[in-house]
Amino acid sequence: MSTTATPSVLACAFLALLAAGCGAARSADEPITDPPTADERDALEPFRALEVLKEGNRRFVSGDELPRDWKALVENCAEGAHPLAAVLTTTDARVLVPRAFDLGVGDVVQARTLGAVPTDGAVAALERAVVVDGAKEIVVLVHGDCSELHDAYLGVADALPAPGAALVLDAKRAVGPDVQPLGGPLSEASLEDVVTIELGKRILRHVLERSAPLREAVDGGRVGTADGYYQITTGASAWVDAGAGAPVVATQD
Repeated sequence: MSTTATPSVLACAFLALLAAGCGAARSADEPITDPPTADERDALEPFRALEVLKEGNRRFVSGDELPRDWKALVENCAEGAHPLAAVLTTTDARVLVPRAFDLGVGDVVQARTLGAVPTDGAVAALERAVVVDGAKEIVVLVHGDCSELHDAYLGVADALPAPGAALVLDAKRAVGPDVQPLGGPLSEASLEDVVTIELGKRILRHVLERSAPLREAVDGGRVGTADGYYQITTGASAWVDAGAGAPVVATQD
């Protein structure tokens, strides 16, 4: 990892996560002015990159976000960025990416579609983020209270772009019996939310099935994948336990 007088947000988050003394080089109230370098980003293993996202979300929820000089970050990122993650999420303006992960300018590539459906354009954006920009993590971030998913769930034609309707139907079948319209707080772990979470898992699977470059990056260990559920009411992200036999909500971890 390269060393600089003022560590970037990713360097600080990563070093703090590993208790490696980032605070010694930067006081707690000193604004971050430098975006991450390629060396800093590339030094992260994919599983550590996901930990940076999780830790940033904890800071956001608790109100302990890192201080930043946003104007300086914009200026210092003008010649290029070295994103940590590529996030596919919905067009809902309430989903605060990258703010909810307490990340700065150039740290995240966003692909937004109705219902987080993996359209051709969205898959192409994720490919570029990984293959060209070097992102270390692919994240599918779904949420409750999504009107388009609600309509598609009820069978409304053209509620989502292709292949959205097929993925929603597939998720419903995987979960089991029909339930009421989508929505409800995550804390209740309602069946409606489980359908949404199952959909997120299938979206991620679909992305990898459609993209040979992304599959190769994942299979080669160069990039990780993650499934998140964003709570509209709090901004907290819960992560799906991919190892579970049934779609369940993991604790915010």
